[in-house]
Amino acid sequence: MLIAESLTTSLLDLLKGLGVLATIIGFFVSVLFLTSFQCRRLAKTFPSNSAITGKTYHFRSAQFGLSGFRGLIDITVGEAGIRIEMFQVFALFHNPILIPWSEITAIERDGMLIRESTEIVVKPAHGDISFRLPLSAMKSIQSLREQTLAAATVVETSNS
Repeated sequence: MLIAESLTTSLLDLLKGLGVLATIIGFFVSVLFLTSFQCRRLAKTFPSNSAITGKTYHFRSAQFGLSGFRGLIDITVGEAGIRIEMFQVFALFHNPILIPWSEITAIERDGMLIRESTEIVVKPAHGDISFRLPLSAMKSIQSLREQTLAAATVVETSNS
């Protein structure tokens, strides 16, 4: 009888532990899903099916509307634009995004002293989107954006 009670107690403890684990996982997935609305909308507008060539900044932060991701994204800056990809563990519901240079409205210096960074802002029509890169990247990003937009203007002019 003692063995049966001991097994029953052990089984109940195991089920309680699994219930707690399922609750934690469910909460984690729910948070990922709820924070992904803006990202999913952006991924439909600016899909990115493959990587781009350029400089990649790992473990960066971004703000998409009310959702903030600190140190959870990789940002690649290249001729095609800026590609944003979530860290693999958090990629559930967050597809990669490629924002073309023509959709970026500002590249600005942000922060104070030690915490200075480059803030990149996307056109208001796509929601409240901004993300930050190291301040050291600002000049090369601005230069690349200007070159790409100038080349696009030359192509448009020659096609007219």
